[in-house]
Amino acid sequence: MSATPETGPDPLDIESPNHLLRWLEEQELAAPGEKIETSVLAGGVSNRTVRVQAGGRDLIVKQALARLRVEDEWFSPTDRILTEFAALGVYGSFLPGQVPEPVRQDRERNIIAMAAVPEPHANWKTRLLQGFVDPGSWQEFGRMLAHIHDKARPQVDRLPARLQSKMHFHSLRLDPYYLVSGQRVPQAADFMQDLVNAATNSRHTLVHGDYSPKNVLLQDRRLWLLDFEVSHVGTPWFDVGFALTHALAKALWSPLWRRQFLQGAESFWGGYRQRSGPAVAQDGGEAAGCRHTAGCLLARAVGRSRLEYLNDVQLDRQCALALRLMANPPSTIPDLIREVAGLLGET
Repeated sequence: MSATPETGPDPLDIESPNHLLRWLEEQELAAPGEKIETSVLAGGVSNRTVRVQAGGRDLIVKQALARLRVEDEWFSPTDRILTEFAALGVYGSFLPGQVPEPVRQDRERNIIAMAAVPEPHANWKTRLLQGFVDPGSWQEFGRMLAHIHDKARPQVDRLPARLQSKMHFHSLRLDPYYLVSGQRVPQAADFMQDLVNAATNSRHTLVHGDYSPKNVLLQDRRLWLLDFEVSHVGTPWFDVGFALTHALAKALWSPLWRRQFLQGAESFWGGYRQRSGPAVAQDGGEAAGCRHTAGCLLARAVGRSRLEYLNDVQLDRQCALALRLMANPPSTIPDLIREVAGLLGET
């Protein structure tokens, strides 16, 4: 009987230095009895993540959790970490020097290792919440996403088998974000179901599925992209809506930096639009992007993964804002940003 992260005769927890050393030795990433230095990385809800120096290398080791670390009961198959490993090589070919190098995968325990991003760097979400809102970073964030979508589009049928499946996208996004939100806000149920149907049926390009500032490290002017376990072949507009939601939610969160975050949303879209060219009209066009933005705004207010920096009043306000957008969805991203700005009192 093979061990898994959560069950089995010999459960392994990489946050335990002894367990981690044993795993590194098994994978020939550390010499027997080698002294290693470890640091548990905080912030993730779906994985245990540890930075370790072993065998003369600086590595990140990740272990998928069967139950995510959120208030709601939320489960997802742990082999999604193997999807991330498969995705690392693909994204690395599209963005050389901006994606960690894959090092090792353990298919029995659902643990992977990758090269750590060289220091110094800073987590972009942390910087944004400190008020460092650089339009140039938002523009590059949009340009980088469009570059991924553009590079993957001609080769979707040749991508690894794990990226062809939407199983983890359903368990980590469509179900806990869209369907749960529709259950909790019945007036949005049909809208959310339509988004689920469209996303399920689309095979347009490679979709990151978690394209947000928390998954970006800033290194001077370079953006490093992380966390690929939700990657799949699908609709690019989910990524666009997911990313825009983070700019717009932060505009709602901070009256002090509201205008800067709205400008960040504009810069993101400008970078994406510029790099995409005519392809931006495909798979439903901007109207689809507006609908996914509205859906993600609602999901991050009432779904299983609510934005932790919003208080209850702000979550209610974001819910109301999303419902306004759903009632009469804008047809272009600039129109959507302007409407959100107006609803937030910025004209």
